[in-house]
Amino acid sequence: MLVGKAQRRQDASVAVLQEVRILRDRFEVTGVVHSRSLDLSGDFPIIVVCPAATRRRLIEAGKAEFAHRGLAGARFDEISLAAGHAKGTIYNYFPDKEALFFTIVEEWCSQLVAGFVADGERTASGDLLEVARLDVDIARKDPELAAVVINQLPGLVDRHRRSVEVAIAPGLDLLVAIIERGQAIGEFDHDYSASTLARLFLATLTAVEQEALTGESDITLDAVPRLIDPLVRGLMACPN
Repeated sequence: MLVGKAQRRQDASVAVLQEVRILRDRFEVTGVVHSRSLDLSGDFPIIVVCPAATRRRLIEAGKAEFAHRGLAGARFDEISLAAGHAKGTIYNYFPDKEALFFTIVEEWCSQLVAGFVADGERTASGDLLEVARLDVDIARKDPELAAVVINQLPGLVDRHRRSVEVAIAPGLDLLVAIIERGQAIGEFDHDYSASTLARLFLATLTAVEQEALTGESDITLDAVPRLIDPLVRGLMACPN
């Protein structure tokens, strides 16, 4: 009888350890502590999951779902399941799928800013073209997701203006800084504010990228910076 109980405890311990290994692989478990170390009754392991890792998995699953179904067709609960979590887990991180979508947009803009390296030998126009090139590089990594973001973000402005503004703020702030430098050295027009010109540049870049991502155009993503070049010069030209 005693041998049987000892064997069952051993088997249970092995089963728990196997489950811990599975959870560690799936959920990026950051550690395992024992109930005894926390002065809890019972004899069992407590699995510690990193919230940041969970959030990252949800974001990546959200990207795949949006790329496949678009924002309107995306199923919020399915995103949580695809990330390896219960349906309700995602609500602990994002109140709705729009909030998740805006997080993805903000990450895109932050990635753009992080990739931009100032070069004192470049003109301000050259800096804008560098931004266009970097944006195309990001879009090229996931064209399906990029098409969804570029096509559907403008339609969210009326109902979610503040969220849209926050999401694109990193990229827009970078454009404003570049244009202000161009205005300071007389390269760009002073008749319009830097923020106005930044929005016009962003709208132009978005329109060309949108055309390139249709899958039906003879314009490719590779051609976007070249097509933007004359538009930038015309938009920003300082009047004589």
